[in-house]
Amino acid sequence: MYFVCLSGETLKVLLTKWLILLFVVVTVFAVSLRFSEQHGPMAARGCFLAIGLSLIAAVTGFIPFMLSSKNKASKFFISLLTGAGLRVAVTAIGVVVITVIISKEQRFWFLAWAGIYYLLFLSIETFEAVRCIKKLEFENDIDANNERHNARKYESS
Repeated sequence: MYFVCLSGETLKVLLTKWLILLFVVVTVFAVSLRFSEQHGPMAARGCFLAIGLSLIAAVTGFIPFMLSSKNKASKFFISLLTGAGLRVAVTAIGVVVITVIISKEQRFWFLAWAGIYYLLFLSIETFEAVRCIKKLEFENDIDANNERHNARKYESS
C-alpha cells in the first residue's frame, strides 16, 4: 500500500502535496463552472457533466496506481498501465453515453470541458508516475528476473 511505513515527516509532506493538488483541481473546476454559467444553463450543465465524468474516471484510473507495490518495477508498471487503461475506458464509455443523452448545445460544452479535464488529470497522473518511477530500484527487479531465467536454464539442461 502507498501509505504503509511512512514516517511522520513524510506523511506531512505527502498530505500537504495532496491538499495543494486538491486545491488546484477544485479551483480549476470552480473557475470553469463559473465561466460556463456566464454562457448560459446549457453550458453550465455540460460543464457539470464533464466534471462528474472526469472525477469518476480519475478515481477509477488512480486506484490501481495507489494500490500497487512501489518497490517492484514490473508490478508498478503493470498497475500504472492498468490504471491508464481503466481511465481511458471509463472516459470513452462515459463520453459516448452522455453525448447520446444530452442536446447538441450541451454536447459542445461537455466535450470541450471533458477534454480539458482529461488533460488536467492526465498531467497529474503523469507527474505522480514520473515521481514514483524516479524512486524505483530497477536493479533488484532485473536481478530477480536473471535468477529465474538461470534457474529455468539449468532445469532444462
